[in-house]
Amino acid sequence: MERCVQEKLSALVAVCDLCVIYQPVRAEVDPKSLPLELPSKQVVVPVGPSTDPQIFGREINEQFGNMRGVILIPGRKFDKFGGCHGKGWGWYDRFLSVIPSRWVRIGICSQSEYSDSRLMLQKWDEVMDWVVVSDNGTFISHETHARGSPSRLGK
Repeated sequence: MERCVQEKLSALVAVCDLCVIYQPVRAEVDPKSLPLELPSKQVVVPVGPSTDPQIFGREINEQFGNMRGVILIPGRKFDKFGGCHGKGWGWYDRFLSVIPSRWVRIGICSQSEYSDSRLMLQKWDEVMDWVVVSDNGTFISHETHARGSPSRLGK
């Protein structure tokens, strides 16, 4: 990652108490491969048809809503503006709609899943604060400002 951008993202993640993390499936980038010191308190997201994302999100909010959190989010396409396309279920959109808005949202994808052009989004689509792109072991980070001032995030 570009040094100053990497330092900014690292500093933002360093003040977080909780990391909501996913288990990679198929070709998804492993979030634990990121060059970030993730918080030791981690909750693994049980994404799938048997888990209601809003119920899970409310439970996470009840248990950890007072903490500063970071959420690592996979997707099949991200843009530099924070737009995200997932797998079509809207799982993360529904989950993100009920957890603390101050938590930092980091989308993670491979270079082939990243776009400099704006993705077409629906009104219910949730956006990312950061997008980290993996390209053959190198990570490039993009701050999106999609949800406004980054100073309110993570607090």
